[in-house]
Amino acid sequence: MKKKILILTVIAALLLSSATLIWALANPSADSGAGSQSDPLISVSYIEDVLMPRISTYINQRLAGFDGGANVPSPGFNPHFEVVEVRAGQRLMGYAGTEFILRSGAATIIASELGGISDTTSGIDLPHTMQAPHNHLLIIPRSDGRGLNITIDALVMVRGRYRVQ
Repeated sequence: MKKKILILTVIAALLLSSATLIWALANPSADSGAGSQSDPLISVSYIEDVLMPRISTYINQRLAGFDGGANVPSPGFNPHFEVVEVRAGQRLMGYAGTEFILRSGAATIIASELGGISDTTSGIDLPHTMQAPHNHLLIIPRSDGRGLNITIDALVMVRGRYRVQ
């Protein structure tokens, strides 16, 4: 008797689970899984009312004070490469991040106690009084008195803050 009840219970459970499976497959609109119409991963109202204002506020805070180069301080600052004519005997001094490319003439490196000028074309540090190479991108790493000592009238492409002495 107990065996018959057990067999009937198992058969009933199988029939019930089969019927549930068939019903779920036959009614795709009843799908309530993540990402479906009835259960989206994120609602449009959340994006429009909460997320976008937060993103806009974050961007505005990060850009506060940045004018996109419209109000460039002068003299001696340029956001793009500018050809600067420097006479023999003058010094072209840069600040942190200033970039030089010696196009013509001759110059020697003015270094500081902390090092020379970075020659990114060759991947080396140019020490004090070394001849500056032509057509190499030279970068001043710190605002500590580094620059170029012009020995023959030169044309130098400069990007960043600089001064001619």
